[in-house]
Order: sequence, then C-alpha cells, then structure tokens
Amino acid sequence: MKNYFKAKSRLWKLYLLAGMLSISVFQQEVQAQTLSLDLLGNIESYYRRKQLSGDDTSGLSFLIKPISLQSNNEFNRLLLQNSTGKVSLYLLPLTVQQQYNSHHPYGMNDNAMIQSKGYQAIISAGVYFKAGPLSIQLRPDFVYAANKNFDQLEKVDNHIYYAYPELVYNRIDLPSRFSDGTYQQASWGQSSIRLNFDPVSFGLSNENLWWGPGRKNSLLMSNNAPGFKHLTLNTTRPVDVKIGKVEAQVIAGRLENSGVAIPSPETPSKFLVKPDNWRSIAGIVFTYQPKWVPGLYLGFDRTAVAYQSAADSAIIFSSWFGRFLLPESHAEVYFQIGKNRHTPVDGQGRLSSTAYIAGFSKLVPLRAEDQYIQVDVEFTQLERSRSRGVKDKPAWYTDVAIMHGYTNDGQVIGAGVGPGGSMQSLDLSWVKGVKQIGLGFERIANNNDFFYSAGKPVADPRRHWVDLALKGNFSWNFNRLIVNAEFAVVKSLNYQWQYVDDGSFYWDVPKIDVANFHSKIGLMYSF
Repeated sequence: MKNYFKAKSRLWKLYLLAGMLSISVFQQEVQAQTLSLDLLGNIESYYRRKQLSGDDTSGLSFLIKPISLQSNNEFNRLLLQNSTGKVSLYLLPLTVQQQYNSHHPYGMNDNAMIQSKGYQAIISAGVYFKAGPLSIQLRPDFVYAANKNFDQLEKVDNHIYYAYPELVYNRIDLPSRFSDGTYQQASWGQSSIRLNFDPVSFGLSNENLWWGPGRKNSLLMSNNAPGFKHLTLNTTRPVDVKIGKVEAQVIAGRLENSGVAIPSPETPSKFLVKPDNWRSIAGIVFTYQPKWVPGLYLGFDRTAVAYQSAADSAIIFSSWFGRFLLPESHAEVYFQIGKNRHTPVDGQGRLSSTAYIAGFSKLVPLRAEDQYIQVDVEFTQLERSRSRGVKDKPAWYTDVAIMHGYTNDGQVIGAGVGPGGSMQSLDLSWVKGVKQIGLGFERIANNNDFFYSAGKPVADPRRHWVDLALKGNFSWNFNRLIVNAEFAVVKSLNYQWQYVDDGSFYWDVPKIDVANFHSKIGLMYSF
C-alpha cells in the first residue's frame, strides 16, 4: 500500500508538471465560466437537454462536472469589463432552495443540505472575476435546518440495533441526525480560484464534482455531500488528439468528518471511537470520444481515500462508464460499472464488490416548436451479490480501517442511495427550454447489505425497508427569475426494518409502515 501511494504521489507530480508545460505552451486564455452544480438542478439539465435536441455544439461529454462553457453563462450578469475584454466582473445568480420532510429525513443530491426532518433552506450567491488567465469564483452558501427529532434507529426497541455498530456505524461517518436542535452552517460552497490556459485549468476549488453519466446517482463523485477543498488540474473543453477527443481531471483534496458524537446505545462496548483525523482523497477521471463513432463517450475514474496520518490503509474505488448519444432520435443510453477495494480483514486479501448504474433518456418532439416530452429511466444497484462469502465484503462506501468511509461532512460523496442501497426511477416531463412540468416514481431499498449481513432477527423477509415515492415537479422561468418545486408522497415500508411480532400468522404481523411528505421549493434570480 505504501508503494501504491508513492506511485500516486509521483503520478500527481507528473500531472502538475504537465499542467505547467501546458501553461507555457498554450497562449490562448480560456474565456469559459464554470457552470457549477447549481442547487436547483435546472441549468445543467437544460444544457444536457440541448445536446439531446441537437442544439448544442460544445461537444462536451457531460461526464465531468462542473462543466466549462466556452461562452459567457447566460444566467450571469456582467457588471463591468475593460475595453479589451480581458478583465471582467460578473454577478452570479441568487439561489434559495427550501426543503421540508414531515416524518423523517428523505432526499439526496442537495449539496450542503443535511439529512433532517422539518424545514431546511440553503442560500447561495456570489461573483465571478476574470483578469487574463486568472479567474476567481466566490460563491459561498449558508444552510439552516430545523433538524427536528424523529424516531432514530438507536432509540427504537426492535432488537435490530445490536448489529448496527459493527456493520455500519463503525465503518462510515453517516449520522442519522446532525446533533440536537437547529443546524446552521456556512461554507465556501461553489467557490474556486484558477489559472486558465486553453485547454487547461489549474486551481483550488471547493465546488461539487460529478463524474459519470448518471442523472440521479453517480458511483464516485456527486453533489450528494457538501463540496470539499481540492486542487484540480482539468481540461476545459474536449481536446482533439487525432483519434478522437479527450477530457480529463485530476484532483487531490481533503475530506472533513461530521463531528457528530457517538449516540447512547444499549451496548456501548460495540461502538468504536473514530480517529480524530482528516482524510486525504486523490482521484482521476478520463473520457474519450472515438473519432469513428460519433455520439459515443467512454470514461474511467478512480479515487483513493486514506487517513492523513495512516496512508498504509486506503479505500479505493474505480469505475468504467459510457454514454451513447443519438441526436437524430433525441435519445441517450448510459451505464457505469464500479469496483471497490477495501482494507484486508483478518489476513485476507483485499475484498471488492461491484455496483452499477444504467439509464435511458429520450425527448419526444411535440407539434409546438421547441417542446418535448422527456422520458428518463435510471437503475442504481449498490447492494452486494448474495453469493458465498458476501458477509466478508464491506458495503460500498464503508471500510473497517477508514472508519469515516467515503464521506464528507457526514454524507456520502457518491451515490445518494448510500451503502447497500438500490434505486429505480421513472420520470415523464413536458419541457421547453428551462420550463418543465412532470411526474416521477422512485423505489429505494435501504441498505440491504446491512439487512442480510446482520443475520437473524434482522434478515427476516418481512423486514425489508423500502421507500416508494410518487413525485410531481415544476420549473418555470419568469424573465430573470426561475422557480422550481418538487412534491412527493413517500411510503416507507417496514421503516427502519421494523415490524410488530404480536404472535399473528407469519405474513399477517403488523408492519410499521409510515408516510412522509417531502417537498422542495427553490428560487434562482439572475440580476
């Protein structure tokens, strides 16, 4: 493992050298602005939809985000610019996203928001400054959450929690509730400082990253957790290499712990104290567009996480992914297949398991100009195979040595369905530009890896915790104002793997099914 990290260090130095050479060779400054993973999700979807409809000429793969626009972002306002255009100052949109859960935490891909019950809001605004090759994006955010109390697993007398510390809590920093009382947190949000030389950008960023083709989940990088501080060396557009075009990014960053204290369990001896130590993360992503197959995008990404003071142990993830764009059919299909590698247990070799994402999107043109019916289908599977030896394989994002797992500030960096989860979704929408009205259905199976690994009485077929959600969504632009809303009725079957064993016939025992109302209302104002 030491050799692995030494190799990683040498590789990182080579990338830095390559970046320096690029800056010395390329003399044209990048005029692009970064399109961050905005809180409402409207803008990135709008640009990706333009590619499906055949109106996008950027050639971007949309597999590495945030993306760089090769023209000024139409949603930013120019405040001042010198006569040569080399110095510019833009005012970024003001964004407010509000969320509410009536019974228990629900939702994902919401940046710095936390898993909480009750009302929650995040506000973000800022400026973008460019002077020659230097660009500075200052876009901090502030989160407020009522963070109301709810029935947490550790406080429920259901004979399930005994297995939770060893199989989940001691392997990942994923608190069910972020402390007691209200939650308030300010952060750098989607901020960055960069040196940009076409087609290379190097800098320090706190922006969320998204690697891969998924719309709702991504195995290695997503905006499910707050952004983390990282050095980045990346391309700003597809680079022609004669046999096709490539895009790439290399990062090295720091992951933070949630700091949430150990709960008061019935069996405190099973809880291990996590190290008070931050984690380093190194990652690379690469995409390739073959010259001979228009519309095909292939990619690979890899990350490694280790404690800053103990690099001998690491949790490693890698995946292969692809996206096939069919502009004449206004459609795309995509996939992502990933492997994780964990710290050896009891002298065994490094253990691994597989996860995947697959999806399909299509625009059906309507008679009215620029109007479509959009169909989105996506499947995500992080649950392990039930094959022999499954109990020896840690769930995705968890590790016995890296006890905080693959998280930042207490939330998973990758797929929002979390360890051992799976998700199936179907969305139908009417769309026109940024405007969208639609309905959707989601099914989420919660941590089946824990369910099966814990054994009896947890692994009882009557205990599967499954969320069924019927959603409605709305997005509309009124000149400079964009409004979005999402409303969902969520039925949680066997909430927290519970049922009531009252002596009834096997399948007639009372289930603990709960209903939750989930809503989001967001505003984005372009000045």
